[in-house]
Amino acid sequence: MPFFIAPRDILLSFGKASSAPLHGKLRILLWNLNKCKTYGSTRHLSALCRSSDLALLQEAILSSPAESAMTSACHMGYTMAQGYLSPARRLPTGVITGYRSAPEKVFYTCSPHREPIIRTPKMALGTLHRLEDSNHRLLVINVHAVNFMRTAKYECHIRAIEEMAHSHRGPLLFAGDFNTWNEEREYVLAQCAKRLSLEEVTFAMEGRTRYLGKIVDRLFVRGLKPLRARADTHIKSSDHVPIWVEAEIS
Repeated sequence: MPFFIAPRDILLSFGKASSAPLHGKLRILLWNLNKCKTYGSTRHLSALCRSSDLALLQEAILSSPAESAMTSACHMGYTMAQGYLSPARRLPTGVITGYRSAPEKVFYTCSPHREPIIRTPKMALGTLHRLEDSNHRLLVINVHAVNFMRTAKYECHIRAIEEMAHSHRGPLLFAGDFNTWNEEREYVLAQCAKRLSLEEVTFAMEGRTRYLGKIVDRLFVRGLKPLRARADTHIKSSDHVPIWVEAEIS
C-alpha cells in the first residue's frame, strides 16, 4: 500500500529559477511521465525540460535520476505536490510544475475522493508568476484528475480544482491529464472551462494520447495566445506522448 503524506509536507521545491518575470513567447511542456517506468524516460525528460519555460508533469516520481534529469535544465525551478510515497521505495509521487520564473505563490488541492483499490489521491498544483510590463499575474494550474470513478466524483474533483482559479482575474493556463475518457467527463470539463472563460488549445496535427478513443491530455488558456501546438509522437518512453504549446501573453 502507498504511504500518505502529512499536509504540511505535500509541497516540495527544488532546482533554481530566475527571479525575473516571465516575458516573450512561452514554451509550455505537458507530459504524464507514467512514473518514469520506461527506459529512456529520464533522458527525454532532461532534454524536454531544457527546452521549456513551463513544464507541467503528471505521474511524476522524484527518484534520483528523475530529479537529476530535471535539474540539468539549470534555468528551471520546480515544485511538486506529493500525492503519496510509492510503496516499494517510498519515493514522492504526484504532479510537478517546472518554471523559468520563480512563482510568487504556490498552492495545491487534493482530490476529495481517493481512487479505488490502492486508495491514492490525485493532485492539482497552482503557481502564480509575475509578467514583464504587466500588473497581472499568470496563474498556472497543473492537473491530474481522478480516474476509475463515477462522473459525480469526477465532477467533485474538477469543481475543487476550479476553485483554485475562481478569484483570479489575469491570464490563466489550466492544463494536465484530465482523464476525459468518456463524453460525461468531457462535458464536466467543458462546463468548467466555460465558467472560467477558458479556450481549449487546438492541434492542427493530432497525436495526443487517447484512452477509449478520447483525448485525455488537454490545455486551456485565458489571456494567452497559442501560436503553435504539437505532440511529440516519436517519444515512446511513457504511455502518454509529450505535448508542446508555444504561446504569448495576449
